[in-house]
Amino acid sequence: MPKIVQDTPGCIGCGACAAICPDYWELGSEGKAHLKKAKVTKEGKEIVRQELVVKDAGCNKDAAESCPARVIHIEK
Repeated sequence: MPKIVQDTPGCIGCGACAAICPDYWELGSEGKAHLKKAKVTKEGKEIVRQELVVKDAGCNKDAAESCPARVIHIEK
């Protein structure tokens, strides 16, 4: 099953992922994208990585391709 991964510090908050794949992505109050229901890795108070295993990557492929910061990855 694929794993959706976001390297959060590099997110520029453009919102493309949330626009393309709103069932999985949203913009947080601090202006960065959040992968809904993801496992979050933090360093101090800062989120540095988000991961979510899914049955099908679906629209997340388009979200990854549309990300201008290239911080969304699909791992198999």
